[in-house]
Amino acid sequence: MKFPKCQAENREARSFCGECGTKLILACPECGSENLPSEKFCGACGQKLEKEEPLGRKEPSLEGERKQVTVLFSDLLG
Repeated sequence: MKFPKCQAENREARSFCGECGTKLILACPECGSENLPSEKFCGACGQKLEKEEPLGRKEPSLEGERKQVTVLFSDLLG
């Protein structure tokens, strides 16, 4: 099955995309019916489907200021 979001090829038995980590089957929040991720509305009851975020790693947001630091370690004996 080709996933429409990232165009990756996935096996039929998978629950999540092997490329981007998005869930391949969306359950309707109203009736629980299974829908494809490319669908915006449930095919059984017409409820709007909520999209889930991909599972992959999220890049940490860098806040504040970066400063260059020099560190000197020394071992003095006697």
